[in-house]
Amino acid sequence: DHYIGGIDHAILHLLYPRFITKFLHHQHGLAFEEPFVKLTSQGIILGPDGLKMSKSRGNVVNPDEQVESYGADSLRLYLMFMGPYEQGGPYNLGGITGTRRFLERVWSLVGEYQKAGDGQLGSVPAAALTAATHRTVKAVTQDLEKLAFNTAIASLMSFINELYQLKADLPISKNGPWQEAIETLVLLLAPLAPHITEELWEELGYDTSVHRSAWPAWNEELIKDETMTIAIQVNGKVRGEIEIETDASEDQVINAAKAEPKIADLLAGKKLKKAIYVPGRLVSLVI
Repeated sequence: DHYIGGIDHAILHLLYPRFITKFLHHQHGLAFEEPFVKLTSQGIILGPDGLKMSKSRGNVVNPDEQVESYGADSLRLYLMFMGPYEQGGPYNLGGITGTRRFLERVWSLVGEYQKAGDGQLGSVPAAALTAATHRTVKAVTQDLEKLAFNTAIASLMSFINELYQLKADLPISKNGPWQEAIETLVLLLAPLAPHITEELWEELGYDTSVHRSAWPAWNEELIKDETMTIAIQVNGKVRGEIEIETDASEDQVINAAKAEPKIADLLAGKKLKKAIYVPGRLVSLVI
């Protein structure tokens, strides 16, 4: 249903299957007329000089040399991280070092988990760790579904930074929240860096391939913010804001908005004609 290919090949690649599909539809009763529902053309990777790679220009980057120096996974990640999939961009010979460092941090963190013992976590730190894990599952899953590889990798980089920050106050131990976080990290990274994750999955004690393992799911309840910020408009102009629980009712939000000191001063002695609440966003008061 989804055709993915270079724009320079699209004319013939799309012409032939459309011709064959329409022929089969009209002559042999095929149930559909179009071979593809969606078309995505990947961007072109340019040379370091910003021009299309060409031997005559002498700006071709040999991927074999990059694999030899940094590893295939570092190269794969860099090509996906350099920009939106549909845009491509110039190849920066120094950019691959960043993805290599990221993979090294993943390797080190999993190794640290492997050496850790059992431990008890406080409820608040454990909740923060679990929330970070489920937020990342949601972000990466949704990005991969729309081929947003660069932002999926950015979410994983943010996740690894958050894990390193959390372990300062929440020492790594072989318990539920840390086990879920580490294993989820490897699973989410697997489609993007298949070689290192296969090795790490085995190190984590699994005898089946990480690529045949179930994709993690997120729990919306675990990542829902406890409070939200609501803007307050008076006669169409924003005059203040309140912080309130996300599960507050409409009446509670409107009453809190009217009680906010700046808003209360504006309402003093005036008749409130209308109060409108746009869930999760704003309260509009008309006087």
